[in-house]
Amino acid sequence: MSLQKKVESVLSVTGKYTADLYAHNVATGEVLLVASDVLHSSPFHAGNSIFSVVNEGKVAWVAIDLESQKAKLKVHDLATQITQDLEISTQYLPLLRDLSVSDQIVVWRNEAWWGYDLIQRALFTVPVVPPGWDVSMIKSVGPITAKGAQLFWSLESDEKTYYFTATVTEKGSQPPRPTPELPVPTVLVQPTSYP
Repeated sequence: MSLQKKVESVLSVTGKYTADLYAHNVATGEVLLVASDVLHSSPFHAGNSIFSVVNEGKVAWVAIDLESQKAKLKVHDLATQITQDLEISTQYLPLLRDLSVSDQIVVWRNEAWWGYDLIQRALFTVPVVPPGWDVSMIKSVGPITAKGAQLFWSLESDEKTYYFTATVTEKGSQPPRPTPELPVPTVLVQPTSYP
């Protein structure tokens, strides 16, 4: 599928919990079957959940194997047509919601916020509350969205909404240093926020 600015995902339900996932290029009309193992509903979720998403030439989804009752998080690259199974424990998937993907990162919420660096092939947590903030004063946390190596989210506190940007980088380094082994990434919250 040639990459254009506007690609959307389309689900076609095939079973009680499964669906086929298609990538639809809005500009050209081209449609590509990406996967046939997509979780579209779950007994673990009472409300709406996003189990697939497309952004920056990547499609991410929760894949379900009904026979083994196992779930996996997968990412498909529309440019290379390669699908990657993310190396994460299935304990992070049953309550997954608010899935987001970029060309470098996948992020989701499952009790806490988690991310996976597609380049480093590393799992990390996302600390959404900045150091020094009173957690009891926070009314809500908006979903995290990924764009490139950055994450974006909002917090509501004291009748105001604060917006945050964080860059995912190698833990303990600024700037990242070359290393022969894969480093563990961490999220660095920028020192500024704005209401």
